[in-house]
Amino acid sequence: MPTANIVTFKRGRTTGLTAGDLGGICQAAHRIPGLPGHLHHRAYMVTTSPTRRPFGLPGDSGAWCLNGNGDVVGQLVAGDSNDGTGLVVPFKLLLNDMEDKLGLEPGSISLA
Repeated sequence: MPTANIVTFKRGRTTGLTAGDLGGICQAAHRIPGLPGHLHHRAYMVTTSPTRRPFGLPGDSGAWCLNGNGDVVGQLVAGDSNDGTGLVVPFKLLLNDMEDKLGLEPGSISLA
């Protein structure tokens, strides 16, 4: 998983191309079937400066978030139009969930 304080980009249906600063892992309540209680409690917070538009708005959910090298770091699951922040689930956790649902060995899915 990436370290905190890196610039991340995404292209969403509503906001188009936006950039923000990927913060550290924060507490979040995100429902993922199959996890105990169907809740996942780790996500990245993406912040933007007050002069930038929000990182994500309704319709942007599901957008992949990339670092400056073009590597996928996560998937946008929520955005707050009041403060411009976004909530991004780490991509490694999504890959782990896909492998589990497909009955694949851990580490079977990777992005080349």
